[in-house]
Parts: sequence; structure tokens; C-alpha cells
Amino acid sequence: MIKDREVCLFLTLRCNQKCKYCHRFLGIDDLELNYNEKVIDKIAKDGITNMTFTGGEPLLYSNIIELLKLAKKKGINSKLITNGQILATQPKMREVYNYLDSITLSIDTINNEVNEEMGRGYNHFENIKIVLDSLKGKDLKVNINTVVSKMSIDYIEELGNFLRDYNINAWRIFKFVPLRETAKINREMFDISKAEFRINRPVFTSFPNIKKIEFREENDMENKYVLVMPNGNVVITENEKDVTIGNILKNNLSEILNTRTQRKEPKKANQKIRTLISYNNEKERNAILKKVRELDYVDIIGVSANGIDTYNKIINLKPEMVFANYNMNGMNGLEILQRSKERLKTEMPIFNFITNELPRNEINLLVNVADHKINALISENQKEESIVNTLKEYKKFKE
Repeated sequence: MIKDREVCLFLTLRCNQKCKYCHRFLGIDDLELNYNEKVIDKIAKDGITNMTFTGGEPLLYSNIIELLKLAKKKGINSKLITNGQILATQPKMREVYNYLDSITLSIDTINNEVNEEMGRGYNHFENIKIVLDSLKGKDLKVNINTVVSKMSIDYIEELGNFLRDYNINAWRIFKFVPLRETAKINREMFDISKAEFRINRPVFTSFPNIKKIEFREENDMENKYVLVMPNGNVVITENEKDVTIGNILKNNLSEILNTRTQRKEPKKANQKIRTLISYNNEKERNAILKKVRELDYVDIIGVSANGIDTYNKIINLKPEMVFANYNMNGMNGLEILQRSKERLKTEMPIFNFITNELPRNEINLLVNVADHKINALISENQKEESIVNTLKEYKKFKE
């Protein structure tokens, strides 16, 4: 259904940057203004009140201001996704601020050399800073899109320290996905595992001044968006493949999506998440247990207070999820992981370790041993809330 998806209108596939990890579409020409006006009219008649103008670089579309004015007249809340280069170098284009409800800027690192190597351009960080400064005091929401890849993953913290000086509404964190075109060609340069992506989440959440932080992986992106191409084709992504399901110049979006026959996998049985809680401090462990027991879809099958007991309960009880101190008496998290893998192989549980800080080399060891069986590192300071949120996310993923 439309209400479950974000409608993205691709005004152009042209871009003024050459990002080597980009998965934008290629080879489709822009629609003339009158056709795009018809598209917006149809979107409005479908009752859609939120829409994203994107590309390529949408500010390269010569009539974008006319379209933004039309969308505003039709009662559509408009969001623009831009790399910021035009807004930084052509101040007159900042007129678009008057017709937007939110603007999303794309930046993955403040390191100039890395930006240059990735194809953003050496001055990309400086351009984003100019745009963010120009947005101060404006009555529109400012969002940031960041792609986490092999080339940018070590620069997350310094990016967060830069962003904390601005009024950021939402920071959206995307795992690099080799979905199409250039991203597929350069996969080896940028690809990271789900474990590497998930284990770095606590770095992002250490910036509480940013109002909202959202994470996107492959499945999230497939279920989140409906794409309207510059030729009017309506595209959704299924099983990491783009599927054209209609054309908005011929039919309304609601008709296209309602008539789309999708192959649905049988729903998994609604079983509770078998969970093991391991924490060495009894008082704090009880606080965790109290919060988790409030979740009716979780079954706490075991509790432990040291590394050896945790390992034994993993082998004997075979939980689905484990939340454990990383540093416990008798055996630390890496040792538990290694020995669990030796005994249980592919049947080992999904691990979430509670720790404030781990050296990068030890994180890399965890990822290499566990791959997708590592879900998150959880901060000691926010452990109860983070554990509950992790279980909620996992439940949603299973559904």
C-alpha cells in the first residue's frame, strides 16, 4: 500500500558528482515540465501528502522550482535529497528553501581525501558546511544521509562530532548495498558485512543531540520506497532486484500498487524470541530482566553472571538471542563466540555484547568469527533501553 512506502520522484538521473558507490539508475532522459506536472497532479489526487524529490542531483532539473511550487499548491509536503554542491556554489538556488518542508544532505565523511577517492569531490565537506550554515534559522527540517561502507566506516565519529553543532532532525544511516549500476561494478571497494554495519551502530547513537537516528539495510530499503522514474515508470525493489510495475502517466500509483501481485513467503510461526541474559552485576541484571519481561514476545530461557556459565547455557539451552557483558569472569565475549561457533556451527545464536569500548582490532576479530551472527554492541549507559529496542527490531525483522 502507498501509505507504507515513501514516494520518491526522480526528476533527473544526471549528477554533478561521480560517486563510485552510487546505485542510481542510468540511461533514462528527463521528462519535460508538463509531464512532470501531470505526475505531481496524479500523486496529489491519490491522497499522497509526502513526497521526495531526488535524482541524480535533482537541482540539475531546470524547472525544479516550478514543480516545488506546484507540489506546495497541491498540499504535498516536499523533501529534497541533494549532495549540496549547487546550493553551496549557486546561492540563488536557495530559493528552493521557500517551498520545502525538509531537506536531506548526503555526506559520509568529513575527510577530504576519502571524499575525493569515493568520487564525491575534494570540497564536498566544505560544501555541506556552507549549506548547513545557510539553513540556520530556516523553518524546515534538516536531515543527513550517510552511507556506511568499507571506505567510510572508520570516520563515523568525526562526522558525528561535526553534525552535533547543527540542528539535525534525522540522521539516516544506510548500509552500502551493491544494488545496481556503479555500486555493483565497485562492490569490492565498498562492501561491508551486516555484522560490521550493526556492530558500529553504538557510535551513531552516542550523539543524543541529533533528534532521530535511523538505520537502513537491504530489507528496509526494499520495503520502504516506491520509485517514480524520469520516464514515469514505477519501480519497487524485490530480492535485491528492481521491478517495474507500471507507469504513472498511464495509471495512478494506487492502481499500480493494488494490482501488483506479489509472491509472499509463508509467515513464520509466531514464536517467542528465546533469549539468554548474561550480566555480572546482579542489581543491573535484574533491571535488564525487568524491562525484557515486559515484552510478551520474548521468552527468557536463561540467566547467567559469568562467562563460563554463559557458554554452557548457550550450548545446552540453544537460545536464539544472547545479550551478554563482553568482559566477564572466566571467558570474554570473543572466547564465548569462538567456542560457541566450534560447537554449534550455523546453529549458534545471535550475539549482542554490552560494553562501552572495544579496540578496532578486537571488533574486527568479532566480525571475522561471527559474521552475521553479531548483531550489536550495546552501551553500558543505555543498556536496558537498547536491549529492548534491539529485541523490537529483531521481532520486526522476523515478521
